Amino acid sequence: MSFGVKWRAWIKGCLRTTSVAVLINGSPTHEFPLGRGVRQGDPLAPLLFILAAEALNIMMLEASRKGIFKGIKLPNSGPEISILQFADDVLIMGEWTRTNATNLIRLLRCFQLSSGLKVNMQKSNIMGVGADYEEVVSVASRLHCRPGLFPFTYLAWKSKILSYGGRLVLIKSVLGSLGLHYLSLLKAPTSIINKLESIRSRFFWGDKGGVRKISWISWSTTLADKDAGGLGISSLRALNLALLARWWWRFKLEHNHIWRLVIIALHGDDGGMNNLVRNGRFPGLWRNILKIHKEYNSFNLPFADWFQRDQSSNGINISWRWALTSHGNFSVSSIRAAYDANSLLQVSFRNSWWVTRVPSKINILAWRLLHKRLPTKINLAKRGVVCLSSLCPLCDCVEEDEEHLFIGCSISRQLLKDLCKWWKVDIGQVNSIDNLLDRSAEVAGNFSCKKAFIGVMYGFFWIIWNLRNRKTFSVPSQTTATFFAGQLQAYSFFWFKNRVPKVVMATSWIEWCNSPMSCF
Repeated sequence: MSFGVKWRAWIKGCLRTTSVAVLINGSPTHEFPLGRGVRQGDPLAPLLFILAAEALNIMMLEASRKGIFKGIKLPNSGPEISILQFADDVLIMGEWTRTNATNLIRLLRCFQLSSGLKVNMQKSNIMGVGADYEEVVSVASRLHCRPGLFPFTYLAWKSKILSYGGRLVLIKSVLGSLGLHYLSLLKAPTSIINKLESIRSRFFWGDKGGVRKISWISWSTTLADKDAGGLGISSLRALNLALLARWWWRFKLEHNHIWRLVIIALHGDDGGMNNLVRNGRFPGLWRNILKIHKEYNSFNLPFADWFQRDQSSNGINISWRWALTSHGNFSVSSIRAAYDANSLLQVSFRNSWWVTRVPSKINILAWRLLHKRLPTKINLAKRGVVCLSSLCPLCDCVEEDEEHLFIGCSISRQLLKDLCKWWKVDIGQVNSIDNLLDRSAEVAGNFSCKKAFIGVMYGFFWIIWNLRNRKTFSVPSQTTATFFAGQLQAYSFFWFKNRVPKVVMATSWIEWCNSPMSCF
């Protein structure tokens, strides 16, 4: 691949000088050198794996060129496709012949011998297009893999292997964008929007084998802005209407575009926007776009007033300003937020206290705690889940609810005392989670210092909750308060060191342990 000699020497040095250990019941074994493969958790490992997997792509292309394996030839002098790869997921396509299947197994065997990477045939499926299922079963038995049917799932997400933070990222970046093209042109029916929101909700809260798990917080609350007690996901209905509203803005600005000239030819110079009484009679997509003002007006949102004529207009080419942004340009996010804030997502709750300096999964734990929706034994009993005991697994004395677990339990009180001693602050006596966070926000220091202390408090919640889960499910762990205090220092230092700009936090581990307030 034309990598330089020095670079290859660096990589060889990284691989040959490293050693690993295995955790057995929470305790590491003696370290030993790697014989093959890459280390789990090593940021270099995925890149090295992709380089190794590229050899399979080269091998398949060469086999196709020599006629050893026949892929799928596209018409009109198109390419021949035989393999698609995504990390360690591979999709191989070719003619349905036993010779082709046999040669494929031989090619995979050659790849295994040359790279050390073995294909797990027990997890692999073979499917035939236009072939009898009995034939597919016969070939699958010969290849020691499983027969498959269309349609099939490729590169599926499994929510159980993702943290809540990871699920939130995927919901915002992927599940909220898959239907972007259709939502930009069509006003989706309420039933479709509800179905899509149900899919997002099930993925966030976990969907195990088609069985829906407990939705601890209503989805409308989850969609709400962080300032309103939600996670800032925003609703798909708001996105749909905002994308359609963009056509109003584009019609007013894109004077010479062909699509605007077509609309004018069909519906007049104003495109039907000025005569909103009769625009419902217009056929096609444009009718749905014109009718969205009714949706906004139903929530007393001044949709028409958001389009403001610029005072510098010369009367010939009128320029416009968008009232919802300071720069005057239209943005989907601004109108989307306005709709959510005034329609479906009116949540009466305190700010979510989102701290960007700690991982999203930590913030979501604190968010659930503020809503009193963690799966404590009292909350589980309220939802009909039978527990062998309702007592706190840390002290085994009092029934487990949020207030006791994080404030009343002796282990929690000791760790909170150590935290305050480390930061040299006195938050006094606290009687609730809300009271604890209010006192944390009053810690002396600048804004960065206050946010950092709240982030450390979230780390305190995280450590207590992990300890509680280990005790509940009989996983051995350290139980000394000193160990947990050191763990909290290490976690928070790692989070802040990688998320806070150096101009804000230029500190060392020693400074962090001795005087954290002076680090900001």
